[in-house]
Amino acid sequence: MRVRWLGRLPYGEAWDLQRAFHEGRVEGRSDDDYLLLLEHPPTYTIGRNGDGTHLLIDQGTLNEIGAELFHVDRGGDITFHGPGQLVGYPIMALPDSRQIVPYVRTIEQAIIGALRDLGIEAWPEEGLTGVWTEHGKVAAIGVRVSRGVSMHGFAINLDPDLGFFDHINPCGLLRPVTSVSALLGRKVSHEEFIDVLVPRFAEAFATPFVEEQRAAFVRGTGREFDVDRRVEAGTFSGEQGPDPILVRGRLPGEPERPDWMRVKAVMNEGYRDVKNLMRDQGLNTVCEEAGCPN
Repeated sequence: MRVRWLGRLPYGEAWDLQRAFHEGRVEGRSDDDYLLLLEHPPTYTIGRNGDGTHLLIDQGTLNEIGAELFHVDRGGDITFHGPGQLVGYPIMALPDSRQIVPYVRTIEQAIIGALRDLGIEAWPEEGLTGVWTEHGKVAAIGVRVSRGVSMHGFAINLDPDLGFFDHINPCGLLRPVTSVSALLGRKVSHEEFIDVLVPRFAEAFATPFVEEQRAAFVRGTGREFDVDRRVEAGTFSGEQGPDPILVRGRLPGEPERPDWMRVKAVMNEGYRDVKNLMRDQGLNTVCEEAGCPN
């Protein structure tokens, strides 16, 4: 499993990225499972069986609070995503695509284990999805499995503005929500929680190999991975040839690169041998660790 921390990403772009990874896994262009970890700007999503009346505000109020609304193809009702949440999208080939409930229960157990590692007692509730504590729901889950590969996933409240939940009946339930930081009485960062979640996730799914990249924690914020442009250009299509990752602009004060630095990478057999060796040994290059997009 390859774990990627993507930082803050608009919901529409993340959805496009999920679909691109899903398509690649389904069509056999990739043999890798992915766990995409990120957070979103303020966003409400309603699942395919959701009830629109569980959104308690109109479009004008949505605009005022700076939130977007998406109707999506996952299970479940309405939920909120926003800064201070850890959102996870597992793109995984399941051994039996009919066993969606056991898949959801496995995600719940991974989250419960991570919370326990931080000293929080949590549990699933019979007949419901998500993770609960004595002070309320701390994680929501809504998934889709299509052609044997999962999409969508979970959202864990680390330290979000819980006031956004006042505008909805979360997942159609009139019950309180809480956060990891509120339960512990201190701020819990994304990086701290990922440190405990990834091992629990690997354990729950019996994943023998986990490769992580968390470059977004340390790289500059001036560079962007333009998901929409790359999807429209067919970057993830089986017919698309090699396409370098492009960036918009440069970091503040960064000079134009001289010609001698603009060297085209040669993806020959030697390159692939080195990459395979690094993958087998669980190694990253300096550029990969730094999140360099070149």
